[in-house]
Amino acid sequence: MVPTLVDLGAGFPVATAGLITLTIWCPAAGASIWLRAVNELTGAIFEQEVTTDLPQAATFLAPRLFLNNGATAAAVAFECTGLYLETDF
Repeated sequence: MVPTLVDLGAGFPVATAGLITLTIWCPAAGASIWLRAVNELTGAIFEQEVTTDLPQAATFLAPRLFLNNGATAAAVAFECTGLYLETDF
């Protein structure tokens, strides 16, 4: 499955400092997933409902990270300060 890319807009340039909080949630067996990104440095907020390219209803929603710099085969960095998963089941 090829993911649908979402442009977060001018409030979310490539972050080399600061913190971006990403929240992803959906109701059990729901027909959509909600995304919320908060740039903790600038206060910019992006929120969107996604209804395409969704996994099957019985699939647990969990992060899968892929990083690149968009141009060449150079190193990229990712720092995660915490991860919290919750389920209604």
